[in-house]
Amino acid sequence: MSNDTSYTLKFRHPKKARLNEVHTYLTKIKPAICELVQKIEFDEEWSREERLKFLGIQQWSEVITWFFPDMEARFSSMEKGDGGTGRLHVMSIAAWANENAFNVWISGPSGELADLLERFPDVEIGGEYVDDCGAGSVQGFEKVYKMSREEHDIALLRKDVQNPEIWQGKHSLLSPATRELILCAERGILDLKCLRRLIREGADVNAVYHNEPFLSHFPIYLCETPEELGKAIDLILSAGWIYGTDTIMIRASLLQIAQQLRESDQTLSVRRKAATLLLARKLGKGDAAAQLFQDSLKTRDVRGLLASAFLDADFHAEAAEASKADLKWLQQQGLWEDPEE
Repeated sequence: MSNDTSYTLKFRHPKKARLNEVHTYLTKIKPAICELVQKIEFDEEWSREERLKFLGIQQWSEVITWFFPDMEARFSSMEKGDGGTGRLHVMSIAAWANENAFNVWISGPSGELADLLERFPDVEIGGEYVDDCGAGSVQGFEKVYKMSREEHDIALLRKDVQNPEIWQGKHSLLSPATRELILCAERGILDLKCLRRLIREGADVNAVYHNEPFLSHFPIYLCETPEELGKAIDLILSAGWIYGTDTIMIRASLLQIAQQLRESDQTLSVRRKAATLLLARKLGKGDAAAQLFQDSLKTRDVRGLLASAFLDADFHAEAAEASKADLKWLQQQGLWEDPEE
């Protein structure tokens, strides 16, 4: 199982030259060693312990690294804390690791920071981390949990809503609710509950961000089902979303839906696909797709019915024939009329 972990690490020492040594080790010496080790052809029957013994090391963190030669460092200085006098030099580095059960970690007693502290015991290590489970601080080589990932994302979002570096020029005139809506949409953390709340707080669903409407396409990531998507679009339209009347935007949005469904499962049932037709019919009035939709209903052309929703010629050949049960369901939903009845 993956556990993507992002670090903002801070190394402190009274002498900047010592921090330069740390930087050289992390970004030059360690990657070079790692590259050499990766070229070694071990006996396939050797155990983990036998390979470590062959290399003459105790932990893989001694020769494997997540740091790389082009990794940048920022240097600054600060007053000593805890009653100390003088200044400490600080080196900041951003790092990333997939800390799953099979990989070397940056943190932990057998991780890279622990190895680093053995080599540079006089250097202080701190910082912050964010992983799939939560967020917190880094103290020495340990991660100290402080909050869940959801709590971290919300705290960061609220901080960014007020960040003047993000909202410059005309964007500085956007209301806090609109800013939050834009950030949530950009980061894929917008859901129906959040959308309702922000619209109640006065968010502008027609706001322009970076010279284009940030909701130029339907936010399909809002919902897990086409039915929920329909609710989201109703909500946006009721808030005065003017782009919902733009045929080009409608086509682009339905193509996005088609792509999402196709990528999730190419063998999706006609039943689930047909649910998306509710959206196509509602938004496609006066559009060529709507005419194809109506014609397909009359001729019992289920392939054409599906194609009218997805507006994608390639998908036409992929659409499965509907079973009698599917046709009955379509009829119950008012999506198809049996000409024999």
